[in-house]
Amino acid sequence: MAMFDEARPLREIFNFTQEQFAHDSVLFDLYKTTVDQNILYLVIPKKCLRYDVSRVGSLMAALVAWAAIELLQPDLMINMGTAGGFQSKGAKIGDVYLADKATYHDREFHPIRDAFKKYSVGDYPVCFDEKWVTALALKKGIVSSGNRMLLIDADAKQMEKNQAVAKDMEAAAIAEVTELKNIPIIILKSITDLVDIKQSSHEQFDQNFHLAVEQLIKKAQGLILLLGK
Repeated sequence: MAMFDEARPLREIFNFTQEQFAHDSVLFDLYKTTVDQNILYLVIPKKCLRYDVSRVGSLMAALVAWAAIELLQPDLMINMGTAGGFQSKGAKIGDVYLADKATYHDREFHPIRDAFKKYSVGDYPVCFDEKWVTALALKKGIVSSGNRMLLIDADAKQMEKNQAVAKDMEAAAIAEVTELKNIPIIILKSITDLVDIKQSSHEQFDQNFHLAVEQLIKKAQGLILLLGK
C-alpha cells in the first residue's frame, strides 16, 4: 500500500506487527501477521523525510515492489489503495474495484512506432476471478496509472482508449514488476474522487479519503479471508 493512512486500519484488523530489518531499509516499512496459517506481509514505502509526505507514484511503487519481492519471495502480491473513478462509467465515492487489467495513461515513448505505443500503455496481466466480484460485491474493470492527480486532456484521452474505470498512481508500475518477476498480482482500488465532475480531485480526495479507505478495508478483509480458504 502506498500510504500509511491507507494501511493503518488493515494493520489493526489483522494485528500486523512491525518487522525489524537486519539493516535499515531506506525504501519501506514491513509488517507481518498470520491468517489461516498463511503469512501476510504488509509493505508501505517510507515517508519522504525532506517533504514529510507519503512517497506515492509509480517510481517508488516499482522500486519498493522489486525490493520486497527480492526480500520476501512471495507467492502472491496484492496492491490495494485509493483511486479516482468516472461518474460517466457508473462510479460512486467508496466503490471498490477489482482490476482485470493494469495500464498506463501518462507515458509516450514514441508517437508513431507501434511497438513503443503498446509498451507505453503496458497492458499488464492481473489475477481476476468473477467469484471474488460476486462474493464481495465488487465492481470490476481496467485500472490505469499515471503520476498526476489532476486530469489533463492527454491523460483523459488515453484512459478512454484504455477503457479505464479507475485512475491511480501505482498499480501498473507494480504489475510491470510482478510480470518481470513472474508473480501473480491482485489489484483492489477504492474511489476517493470522480475525475469527470467539476469539483477538483484533490478537494474530493481530502473530503472522501476516510470513507474510501473504510470501504477498501472491508473488501480487503473479505478478499484475504477468501484467499486463505
